Amino acid sequence: MAHSLRRRRLLTATLAVGLVWSAFTAALPAQSSEPTVEELRERALAKLREAQSSVRNRVEFLLNNLARRDEEAEDARRRLVSCGNDLIADDRTVAEHLVTKLLDTQNAQVRFHLVWVLQQLAPVLQDRKSRVLPVLLEAALAADHRLPSVIEVLVAIRDPSAKERLAPLLDHARSTVRVAVIRLIGRIGTLQDGPRLAPMLRGADPDVALAAIQAVRDLRFQDAITDLLPLATASDGRIAEAAIDALAFFEAKDAIPTLLDALKATTDTTRGARLITALGNIGPAASVAEQTRVEKTLQVYLSSRDDGLVQAAGFALFRLGRGGADVERALTRKFRDEVTRDSRNMVARVEIARIFKRIAEHADLKPYYTKAIQTYLALLKDSKRTDEYHTSTYIELAGCYARLGQFKSAARYLEKIPRRFQHLRPELRDNPDFREMREDPQYRRCFE
Repeated sequence: MAHSLRRRRLLTATLAVGLVWSAFTAALPAQSSEPTVEELRERALAKLREAQSSVRNRVEFLLNNLARRDEEAEDARRRLVSCGNDLIADDRTVAEHLVTKLLDTQNAQVRFHLVWVLQQLAPVLQDRKSRVLPVLLEAALAADHRLPSVIEVLVAIRDPSAKERLAPLLDHARSTVRVAVIRLIGRIGTLQDGPRLAPMLRGADPDVALAAIQAVRDLRFQDAITDLLPLATASDGRIAEAAIDALAFFEAKDAIPTLLDALKATTDTTRGARLITALGNIGPAASVAEQTRVEKTLQVYLSSRDDGLVQAAGFALFRLGRGGADVERALTRKFRDEVTRDSRNMVARVEIARIFKRIAEHADLKPYYTKAIQTYLALLKDSKRTDEYHTSTYIELAGCYARLGQFKSAARYLEKIPRRFQHLRPELRDNPDFREMREDPQYRRCFE
């Protein structure tokens, strides 16, 4: 009887729960078991808006930090670059936002850092140039204080249409505007752009002339030599030096008489050394008579009391293939005299080794690398100084071995670099002495 009663109560309770649940579910709005297309679209848009908001907040935070102290600003710009590619890929408006910030900011520090950031992000900006290039060009055409910064970014993006759009500014009244556009054309232009820059060499404004000299060099526009010749004797020292270097860069043999006359006329030893170096870099003259005049002139300067003139003349003669024991003695005379007075003068002995190394580099004479090695080894043997003291000597000695293709010996001296100077190893990757060695898989560890 009790058992039957319990069964009836349990059944009643079960039915009651069922009725309550039915009533509850009946009160709820009808729902489909699967979301509709519209619901899925709305959810995706909500997620995208959330992600874009997060990206913008992150970028804005880093942009604000560009105005802070040096360390914080440096960190912010590095982080902007490191995450920039992903940010711009996730949200195409980020590229435009960075450019807009560059154009709108009145803070010179922020502008400086943003130029650097945009230069580093140039590859990804090129993919977005349809959106950022018109904005940059419009700002450039305004020819205001933002122009130099805009030009730096346009150079990094390297879109040829930029120089065509901005070419009319070459006739602008303000020289700063002309200088900016000349720099752009020089950096992203082609040889065909040379004729439009040549007239700028003949202008009266020194800043425009300097920019034009560099631009024709960048374009390798050899036809500018005729316009460069009179600038080599300009009263403005900056223009004269830039023109002399450009003539040497073009190896302009037609310039040799002008440079010789300028060398004879100058009393400025710094200008004289530059002229001598240019004569060496241009190479042998077209005629025997002219080459003889060059060599005799340079020989005279080997006896100069000015060390800079002696060094310039000696290296120029080696470059012209006219170096010999007498020229070597002239180049090392000062330091040999110091060693004669004090054989323990390690600084003078290092300088002698460096001269031998420079001769080898200037004249492509490998035996002088061997002479430099012998000099370095002798002074290391005689010196009781620590490895720390000899770190630079180890690097230079290794460089000589590497130039001769003796990578094993080079590695041996690189491994002598003390632990406290290990941070120098990565910097050696940019050292031309190790260009071939660092490509050898067996020795890559030396530069890590």
